[in-house]
Amino acid sequence: FDAERFPDAREKLLQEVKVSSDSIILLFIGRVTRDKGIAELVTSFLQARNQIKNLELVLVGPFEEKLDILPSETLDLIKNNPHIHHLGFKTNPEFYFAGADIFCLPSYREGFGTVVLEAAASGLCTIGTRIPGLVDSIVDGETGMLVELKNTNELSKAMVELASNQKLREQLSLNALERA
Repeated sequence: FDAERFPDAREKLLQEVKVSSDSIILLFIGRVTRDKGIAELVTSFLQARNQIKNLELVLVGPFEEKLDILPSETLDLIKNNPHIHHLGFKTNPEFYFAGADIFCLPSYREGFGTVVLEAAASGLCTIGTRIPGLVDSIVDGETGMLVELKNTNELSKAMVELASNQKLREQLSLNALERA
């Protein structure tokens, strides 16, 4: 997980999701399920996008068709909102980390949160929930931001803060890379 291996990742990702070069990419990588906080992620993203008009959400990972299915209204938003881009399962997550601006994992439960370390090693700060596992992989205010579980207002506020403050986003990302 070295973003320098993918010098044109940002340009290619923007082309893949068909958005402008000034877009801010909020990335999720993992199973697109209820227990990963996807319903809250989508709701918070839409709230944040009301303030940050160039914010785009990229979801990389498979839906679960039988277990832990998302609410139908969340699925409809993922499939139909032009600013939410579900790319399905990919074998090269490091490419997507290298092309994004912010990683977000609003999960209900995690082990250690290895995906957060992968994001950090790629030079991305993370917004995550204050749960066991993520509190060990995200240093709040240093390598990312922690928000309360299922709190869409707090999650949206963190998205807006990082999307609107490039200097803060870059400092947290640098700290995350150094920690990784």
